Amino acid sequence: MSLIGCGKQNSREPIDIPISQIRYSNGRKLRSEGYSICSTLVLDYKDHALMSHVAPFMGGGTYSLDPNYVNASNVVEESVKMIEQKGINPRNCEAIVNSGDIFSLDKINQDLNDLGITIKESKFDSKPRDLEYDPRSNTLTVEYRNLK
Repeated sequence: MSLIGCGKQNSREPIDIPISQIRYSNGRKLRSEGYSICSTLVLDYKDHALMSHVAPFMGGGTYSLDPNYVNASNVVEESVKMIEQKGINPRNCEAIVNSGDIFSLDKINQDLNDLGITIKESKFDSKPRDLEYDPRSNTLTVEYRNLK
C-alpha cells in the first residue's frame, strides 16, 4: 500500500491522490479527480491532513480485490495508522466524508464512530466531481463535472 508524504513544502501545486490511495499533507492542498460512486475520507488536525480516494463498499466486499489498495472497508483503519505514524492522535482529528455510495458512507461513518473520531461533515453525493481539501482553511471544495 502506498502512503506518500507531501514532498516539497513550498510547492503550491496540490498533492494528487490516485484511486485507492491515501496522501498526507502538512499544509499543501490535496486533490483527487473522477469521483462518482467513489468516496473520500479526510482526517484533519490543525494544518495536517490526509485524504483518500476509495472504491465503494459492497456489503462485505469492494470493487477492488487487491488487498494492497485502500477501499471503503479499510480506509478508516489505514488512515488511522497513517495519522498515528505522523504522531497525531486520531481522536484529535475531525473527519469529512464525501461518498457517492450510501453503503460506503454508512461503513466509513460507523468505523469513525467506533473509534471515537469526530465527524465534522458527512455527505452523500453521486454526481461526477473532483475534490480538493485545503488543510490550512479546513475546506473541502467540490467541483462538479459537466458530462455531455
